[in-house]
Amino acid sequence: MSVVAGRLQVMNEVAHSGVRIPFTGRRTAQVYEQMLLDHVSTSSSMKQAVLYLGQHGGDPYQRFGRARTATLRSDPLPAGGPVFTWYPDDRVLASAIARARGTMLAILSSDRPDAAGWAAAVRAHNLLTGEATPGVDTESVELFGDLVEAGYRGGHDTRDGYIMSKARPAMTELLARGHNTDFIVTYCLAMGLTDKHARDLRTLHPGSTLRRSRGTV
Repeated sequence: MSVVAGRLQVMNEVAHSGVRIPFTGRRTAQVYEQMLLDHVSTSSSMKQAVLYLGQHGGDPYQRFGRARTATLRSDPLPAGGPVFTWYPDDRVLASAIARARGTMLAILSSDRPDAAGWAAAVRAHNLLTGEATPGVDTESVELFGDLVEAGYRGGHDTRDGYIMSKARPAMTELLARGHNTDFIVTYCLAMGLTDKHARDLRTLHPGSTLRRSRGTV
């Protein structure tokens, strides 16, 4: 199996379809929330829909009910899908991706982090343009795979010299190719990286610390 084929197999293991509205400001948040709900409901049953709270707008409980609305402290997490999240940070995005496996994830993006990397990884449908999000080139797929493997997809809790020797060059090259930190991290989250190791990636690039989501505290 080639390196790229191996990375595509990893993607298949965490596969889900995606739909996204990029961040344009929060004045139209409720309109965009309804656009996502209308789009997903045309192809999916909403009886088992789940909303993960990020830096959400409006009143999510009115639309989903408390039993179908989750935070990172929810125990147990509601099962089912499709999965929605408004303005997710890394932690919420990672949980939403894990829950969306085999179904659909609908995201109303924040400005920080912008989930453009996730959108490129899953070729998410952009509701504002009506088109699929373009993917990345083969060389970049390999570099993203290096970052995910450096994090062992959550299998280890320490960052040793060998791991960093793989992660730093890949991160540097991806930045040089014009991908910002949010794109890199959210792409890796789509490939199965944990939110803890997403934090590790952000430490490799100064100025990439995120605000904490109000809905996840």
